[in-house]
Amino acid sequence: GAVNIETASEQLLYEVGDPAAYLTPDVVADFTSVALAQIGPDAVRVMTTRGKPATDSYKVSIAFRQGYAASGTLVVFGAKAAAKARLCGDMIGARLQRAGMLSGRFLIETIGAGACVPGVITAANDPKEVVLRVTAQDERKDIIERFSKEFAPLVTSGPPGVSGYSTGRPQVREVIAYWPALIDKNVVTPEVQLLNN
Repeated sequence: GAVNIETASEQLLYEVGDPAAYLTPDVVADFTSVALAQIGPDAVRVMTTRGKPATDSYKVSIAFRQGYAASGTLVVFGAKAAAKARLCGDMIGARLQRAGMLSGRFLIETIGAGACVPGVITAANDPKEVVLRVTAQDERKDIIERFSKEFAPLVTSGPPGVSGYSTGRPQVREVIAYWPALIDKNVVTPEVQLLNN
């Protein structure tokens, strides 16, 4: 892509929580002090940067196993499609609860009826077609495997208007979670290894 003031600004601020105090290994950078100038085609000068001394912590990105998850989707159409879709999600939850297999995290979304922007699309809009997406996550794999078996029955014995567009039984996958954290520099011994190829 182009190297210009807009793209350089975006990269400087990408995923920055506090632009006046961004932690780096060597300094706490103050991006509010930065001035940019276009000095030629695909060339931007970065000027007037300030910062503070480094903190006593390192930023770390930790990945860890956090159980299992699965998501299933179905299309629901007709009058009151969003309400029917929500009912289908509730039916899955009720079946799992009766079997003692309700997952730790259970989410019902009606895509097309405001799932992405709650409150913007109201019931008065009443879309005639929505995508039901139900997601479950739990430390126990058998709970998620049971959850994945609850979708197919909705097509044949659920409310009218439940149709396919499904990829079959939702696939159970391991969840690798992300945890950004700070760790005290006193508990870390830096080590550099040079590999000879």
